[in-house]
Amino acid sequence: MKKLLAACALLVGSSAAMAAPVVITDTYIGSDDHGYGDVIGAASEFDIQSMEVDLVGTTMTVTVNTNFGAGNGLGTFPSYTTTTYGQGKGIGFGDLFLSSTGWDPHGSAPYMADDYTTGTVWDYAISLADRWNGVSSAATLYQLHTANGNTDVLRSEQFVKNAIFRNGQEVAVKTSSAISLGSVANVLTSGGQVVFSFDIAGTALEGASAIGLHWAMTCGNDTIEGQFSPVPEPSTLALVLFGFSIMGVASVRRRKLHGDPLAQK
Repeated sequence: MKKLLAACALLVGSSAAMAAPVVITDTYIGSDDHGYGDVIGAASEFDIQSMEVDLVGTTMTVTVNTNFGAGNGLGTFPSYTTTTYGQGKGIGFGDLFLSSTGWDPHGSAPYMADDYTTGTVWDYAISLADRWNGVSSAATLYQLHTANGNTDVLRSEQFVKNAIFRNGQEVAVKTSSAISLGSVANVLTSGGQVVFSFDIAGTALEGASAIGLHWAMTCGNDTIEGQFSPVPEPSTLALVLFGFSIMGVASVRRRKLHGDPLAQK
């Protein structure tokens, strides 16, 4: 019986570390759209369709399905990008922001007044080493200071100038003040997808009941936000329930052997 209890406890612990893939559709607009709605500019270059989130053990994979990428938006409008953060290289891939306390957008859908001052406070982010690379980039996991809100983020207006774009959106990490947790991530871009893969071990994201996510290209012309809630995989749950059913049968048999009146029929 003790061995069975230990086995079931192990199954429960394993199930908490597993998660079913979740698809977040792009229903978020956010501030400031300047009256353009979901996508500012050409949808063929800036549209985001969805975000797929998966968690296996402590490895999280976030796949952004978007038209933005090599040949479509990436590197466009170099004259409208700043030299400080945009480096005059045109529009680039944004960083991935995460919240270990879930998603807390301002207002109601499609959250037209939600920006870096009013919305979710992000406490982690994946920052790209080369956001203008259309194939792959090394990336670093950062922990962000949250005592005074989103102070460790760079906004779309710090990358783009003298143009119409979505203002006030978080697009990159202010790496000079955030805390680097090491290069435990990588980013691949191909076929209309931007794929972030990283290890959340030892962070507040590990074991969180809900994780908020946010991504946009550096102009923020389309932005996606949503929430991922890790849940046990069905197969693992089945094993857990099977284990508990065996425990119940064993308990009844034991009571019968000892003359427990509750077990008499």
